[in-house]
Amino acid sequence: MNIPSLLVLFLFLGAPSFDTKPLETSDDSKVTSNQFPNGIAWYGTWEAAKSEAERTGKPILLLSAAPQCHGVPGIW
Repeated sequence: MNIPSLLVLFLFLGAPSFDTKPLETSDDSKVTSNQFPNGIAWYGTWEAAKSEAERTGKPILLLSAAPQCHGVPGIW
């Protein structure tokens, strides 16, 4: 395969899917899921993440880092 074909294939297969069903947030405000790709949902507080995990039955992926972690691939 040539480079342009690989690029098109990569962009097609790597593109996230979006849907527009409304999501409930912990403060009862509506958020549409087309703002976020399917996959990892990021929450800014532990309480919001915990309530969403309890509601959906999905696990929590906790990512924590510090500036000293600059040598760890994928963190910074």
